[in-house]
Amino acid sequence: MMKLRPIFQYNLLLGLLMIVLTACGLGEAPTPIPTMTFSAPTLAPSPTVSFRSSGELDSSGGANDPTAAALPRDAALPPIVLATAAPGLAQRVEVVMRDGSFLEGTLYQASDIRVPGVLLVSYSDEEEWGDFPRRLRSAGFTVLVIRLRETSGVDDMADLLATLSEIGSVDPSRLAVIGSARGADTALVGCAVDQRCDAVALLSPLTRGTLLNLMAEYNPRPLFTTASASDPEAYDTAEALISASRGASRFIPYDNAGRGAQMLAFADGLTDELINWLVENVAGG
Repeated sequence: MMKLRPIFQYNLLLGLLMIVLTACGLGEAPTPIPTMTFSAPTLAPSPTVSFRSSGELDSSGGANDPTAAALPRDAALPPIVLATAAPGLAQRVEVVMRDGSFLEGTLYQASDIRVPGVLLVSYSDEEEWGDFPRRLRSAGFTVLVIRLRETSGVDDMADLLATLSEIGSVDPSRLAVIGSARGADTALVGCAVDQRCDAVALLSPLTRGTLLNLMAEYNPRPLFTTASASDPEAYDTAEALISASRGASRFIPYDNAGRGAQMLAFADGLTDELINWLVENVAGG
């Protein structure tokens, strides 16, 4: 039998190995490693930047009010004066709400001396209050009159109380809220959960069940209510609230004096009774 020389054996094995590697694709030349490429500088012009003033960015004026800008973040904002009025006259103002919207109202103040503040709220036109805000001002109160929006609730009342407390002529430790009809319900809803509200007066409150459930939170703060017997929904609610009150409460019933703030014009003596109650329970008289 013929024997193979070692060198021949080595060459034969090497050849067989190359055939196997080629069949498996391992014998192909390696792929070149990609290298970084550079592009030439672009000749396209830079985009045009438009510069606008803060007034152009927000035409509402509220967010750019100097007084508001000076306050710390999340601080309550005082009302923004829309038109400057002579001392002793009413001023149209805007109140900045937490969602960035504005509620317009009227501010009645006699001077910069800090006095008790009263917030009047309703869902009707401000005219329904008649001369009551001026009479409150004459009695020694700073008064903010606001027409609520349909979505007003606890948050709006909290914002309005915070705003009232920030007015320069208001003593933030002596605040009262007076609500008319549906506004009376919202007033108690807000005051029940906000200790800044020291007293609440409800002119024809309406939703008996809801308001009774809130009395545990509101007590023992002072409560004033009034309603007409010809308005049974409001009358029953007012009576029930007075029965549930644990503070200095007062209920003045009438036979037929209308509903809400209109009662101030039609009910004999109601304006004086309400002002005297505020002086006694809020002003400390």
